[in-house]
Amino acid sequence: MEQLLPVLMIVAMVAFILAKQIGKITKKLDTFSNDVSFDRYAKFSSIIQDEVREIKQNIDSSKSIDERLYLLLEGKDEREALEILSDFIRKLVFFETLMAKQKKCK
Repeated sequence: MEQLLPVLMIVAMVAFILAKQIGKITKKLDTFSNDVSFDRYAKFSSIIQDEVREIKQNIDSSKSIDERLYLLLEGKDEREALEILSDFIRKLVFFETLMAKQKKCK
């Protein structure tokens, strides 16, 4: 029984030190993973935005059929298609901005 108290004190000190070290490491990992995921998403988002903008420019009915890379299916409204593409770009920009704000807050 005499040796139980010193052993418990040592175990408590080791547990406290381990908990502190694990906390430091996980905090660094969280910060690192958020930065990397934001950068990846930002690159991905810009690529998608460029592609969508290219599609918007190429479905323009004022261009001749030879100049256009994409054609709308017959019976489809060009304004509606352009609006859908614009909404998609707005959503990408919204999420990109939201992630940038979250990155600044951390």
